[in-house]
Amino acid sequence: MKQSALHGRVEWTFAGYQIVKKDLLTPSVINPTLTEQVGQQSSKGVEASLLVNAGPVRLAANGTVLQARFDDFKATVGTSVVSLAGNMPLNVPEKSANFMAFWDVVPVWQLRANVRYVGRRFADNTNVAASLIPSYTVLDVGTRWKASPRVAFDLRVDNALDEIYADSGSATAWLLGAPRSATASVNIIF
Repeated sequence: MKQSALHGRVEWTFAGYQIVKKDLLTPSVINPTLTEQVGQQSSKGVEASLLVNAGPVRLAANGTVLQARFDDFKATVGTSVVSLAGNMPLNVPEKSANFMAFWDVVPVWQLRANVRYVGRRFADNTNVAASLIPSYTVLDVGTRWKASPRVAFDLRVDNALDEIYADSGSATAWLLGAPRSATASVNIIF
């Protein structure tokens, strides 16, 4: 469903879904450089978004709650073949959300912020406790100044609070997300 109100100043969407896929490939539990075939995997969930445009201030939010599962998957774990039916596929978060705010202080100056949330997920298909990657929340901020109709300067700071979080990983090691970083750019239209 998608709808707008107040002459387009408020928009919202909502979707519910169930997806079934068969004969997929996924990294092997014992050797991630190899693949194993999944008989069937299904996902069901809901997604929603909201956009509010109040003149110089715009707010946007979106999120999803997802249940992805293997329905039919026999994998080699150690020296045995075991059923992983009911387990979550690797690196698929159960929940995720974004909240964005934009403020046009004056027509040539904009401030913005984005909060990103990624829920817990597993680093391998066995879903053992050791492979559980915790959720994280990161704040990104930025500003843009239009020096002229053809030239704009932009400054962005990702992970502004310098959070330490696991972006991905395995049962033995996590790959950490990017630390605080800043990007400056000039956009020229010619």
